[in-house]
Amino acid sequence: MSEVEVEVDGNRFVFPASFEIEVYDEWNFYRKLTAAPLKAAGCDLVALSADTMYLIEAKDYSRPDSKKWPGVGKLADAVTVKGFDTLAGILAAAKSGGMHEAFGQKAVSRERFILCLSVEFPATDRLAQTYRPALKDAIARKAKYLRSQPLVVSNATSGKPWESSRAWR
Repeated sequence: MSEVEVEVDGNRFVFPASFEIEVYDEWNFYRKLTAAPLKAAGCDLVALSADTMYLIEAKDYSRPDSKKWPGVGKLADAVTVKGFDTLAGILAAAKSGGMHEAFGQKAVSRERFILCLSVEFPATDRLAQTYRPALKDAIARKAKYLRSQPLVVSNATSGKPWESSRAWR
């Protein structure tokens, strides 16, 4: 089996072949949840390892055409809401009888889940190294009821269960 590769927000993610990956915000099921009255938000990727569901939100503020980074508080709020809404959507999919039911059932059967923010900052930003720990703390506080220790990583972070790199030049 070969690795699983997906591109999100200008970054290439490469997962071990043992992972099952879905680009959650491309699901038709999810798109229906984003409409009124729910207006759900969603993480970019849902990655399943043998025992863990990773909800991954990817942001790249280093690209010349990227949006302005909103700051620690607003980004932590957005990631927390997306994590909660994605969990609700995965649970709904698991019970839907639709095309994502099997994946949803696998996802909710995992022993744990990790809310993950993969974020890139401009190389010229002197404070970028302070943002990731602050984001991890803020997301942990805001998402404490989810009982998930958040993971905040960059392409350069070692030890994460996947590889990632910039897909743009």
